This record gives sequence, C-alpha cells and structure tokens, in this order.
Amino acid sequence: MARTVQIEERLNLDLDEEGKLIGIEVLDATQRYSLADIFNISTENLILEKEPEKVSPSADL
Repeated sequence: MARTVQIEERLNLDLDEEGKLIGIEVLDATQRYSLADIFNISTENLILEKEPEKVSPSADL
C-alpha cells in the first residue's frame, strides 16, 4: 500500500503506487451498518478507472 485516503470519518481507501484501489477500510462498521448491509457490499457500480480498450483480433491469425 502506497497511501491511504480518508474519504469521510472512519472510511479510508488504500491505494497502490499507481493510485489503484487495493483496499477499503470501514472503521466501526458494525456500529454504522447492519450485518445484512455488511454482507451485501457490492462494487459493481464502483468505477475505479477507465475501462481498457478492446483489442481487435489480429488479421494474421
């Protein structure tokens, strides 16, 4: 981990040397959220970086 960014009180993001997300720290999570919420955490709508461009198949194949 290169650095930690506090995005709000008791909620931190851990970033690598390239600035990519490698961890999420939620302090006192059970005091802030129900257990059902904790077990249903989803990152499907979390956009961390631009999607890589699709590579077209090579004509040489």
